[in-house]
Amino acid sequence: MARPLNCWKCRKPKSQCKCWRPTVFTEDVIQKLEEIFKIDWTVVEATSYAWVWHNSYYEQLKKNPVFKERMEKAQLYPFIKAKKKLQIQMEDKENPMIAHKATIEFLKRREKRYSDKLQSDETVTNVTLTMDDLDKMTPEEIEKLRREKLGLN
Repeated sequence: MARPLNCWKCRKPKSQCKCWRPTVFTEDVIQKLEEIFKIDWTVVEATSYAWVWHNSYYEQLKKNPVFKERMEKAQLYPFIKAKKKLQIQMEDKENPMIAHKATIEFLKRREKRYSDKLQSDETVTNVTLTMDDLDKMTPEEIEKLRREKLGLN
């Protein structure tokens, strides 16, 4: 059976049809992808929302370095926003408990992300604190430790 020349929905020629997924990444499609990546959706979810095939998305990443850079920035946005919020919470002087919890969260993330680097670096000693160790510390000791870890002394 031959491939139909007209859209099955609107009966227009496929070149004039607006029902099919676009083959060209217009600015509208790119903005939709950026918008969705900024709220931490996956590539498959974002391409479905923007109404493009995920294979076309990956091909566009290979072909267009500007497009690739925009998509990478959009995908990093939620992590940057979370880090900013965590930093604000860590510096909270009015509520030391929130600062304490944010510091613990920061230390966990830092250890998880950089543990390989810290272990391979001979000049850095990797001291691991457990939750029990932090629970036994006073807020002043935790603040001192936090400032040392962040290099704020």
